[in-house]
Amino acid sequence: MSHVIVDRRKNDKGKSSVNRRKFIGRVRDLLKGSVKDTVRDGNLEDLLGSGKKKVRIPIRSLDEPWFHHDGTGINDIVRPGNDRFVPGDKIERPKGGEGGSKGSPDGEDEDAFVFHLTKEEFLDLFFQNCELPDLVKKSLTIINEEELKRTGLTSDGAPATLNIERSMRRAKVRRFALRAGKQKRLIVLEQELNQVEEAIAACLALRIADATDLIARRDQLLLDIEELKLRILAVPFLDPIDLKYNHWSKVSIPTTQAVIFRVMDVSGSMSEHMKEMAKTFFILLQLFLEKHYSRIELVNIKYHSIATVTDEKDFFYGTETGGTVASKALQLVHDLIQEKYPTSLWNAYVAHASDGDNFGHDNPGVEQLLTSAVLPLVQYYAYVQINSEMSSAWKGHIHDPDNLWDLFETLQGRHRNLNCALVEEAKDVYPVFIKLFERKPT
Repeated sequence: MSHVIVDRRKNDKGKSSVNRRKFIGRVRDLLKGSVKDTVRDGNLEDLLGSGKKKVRIPIRSLDEPWFHHDGTGINDIVRPGNDRFVPGDKIERPKGGEGGSKGSPDGEDEDAFVFHLTKEEFLDLFFQNCELPDLVKKSLTIINEEELKRTGLTSDGAPATLNIERSMRRAKVRRFALRAGKQKRLIVLEQELNQVEEAIAACLALRIADATDLIARRDQLLLDIEELKLRILAVPFLDPIDLKYNHWSKVSIPTTQAVIFRVMDVSGSMSEHMKEMAKTFFILLQLFLEKHYSRIELVNIKYHSIATVTDEKDFFYGTETGGTVASKALQLVHDLIQEKYPTSLWNAYVAHASDGDNFGHDNPGVEQLLTSAVLPLVQYYAYVQINSEMSSAWKGHIHDPDNLWDLFETLQGRHRNLNCALVEEAKDVYPVFIKLFERKPT
């Protein structure tokens, strides 16, 4: 037999949020696994929306302590509508196989518990073990933005800004202060009235004294009590002096800002499938940086034999032909940082996706630009090489003078803000992202 305890006390302000955080903390590992499944089976672009994300966890993993009867006592229980049992009846144990959860035609049975996460909670679990290397420069200038914030209370204001809770609290205090003395006086007068009436009754019963004075006193006490009650009732429930309004002021908020250079090879060797994998990686990076910065600016740079800044539609879906000269893109990144995104105001990040093809004579220029121009200016440079047709021999590091992988792999050992990874299939994108941004043990 189980007992259900229902807490009908009013929730304190923010109590539900506290309980929600406790629940998420208790089943964090289960939620994290479900989040990964949701991302794997869904569309990452949907994560950019602000709606709630539905995740599913096993209900049998949500066991909590519960009160139950140990079977040694006697309980009298009233069950409305009972027309089958009387005290003393013995109830047979249910036959085996009748209990347990039941399945459903769509495969979603009672053993599944659906929980809705906000976008912030979803991304917190999604990027739980990730961090940004060199998140904020020590010499970075802080940008101050003005934001409306609550700055106390005022006695005047618009009706929409009325603080009901504070106003009612002040009204209650005022009523108590104004009525307290009168109520004490009322108690004294009522006690005296009782004594006078008892004395009058005794006089009339024993006929030992004249009760005229006592009757006059009783009448006066009745008048005083009635007047005092009217004065107590005259104290208004709510007075204009009780009203308090929320006061809002513009406050300077220090913020940091970041620019993300999304660099992608769009030459003829980059297929649509490769571009889709690159797009997934770029979306993950954008979501990740939005968790850390209040201001994010995206710069899309596509390159083949030339490099240009373009909009998102052309960046992901435009078609180009021609050879590949990666140094053009790096030079453009350097020029934009110098001209529009000075390092004193911006944290710069570069995400570079390519199939690795590049003119061999351009590789020395790429190395020169990376080491002397770009890497000194950026917080982090993530290079992702996308190629679904890599041969096992090539992955065994047979040198290819026209491929960028050897170059980036060599440079990442020399520069702490450069990292590179290989992506062969769409399912590799998330593990590769985690590898590039995984929190390093301290």
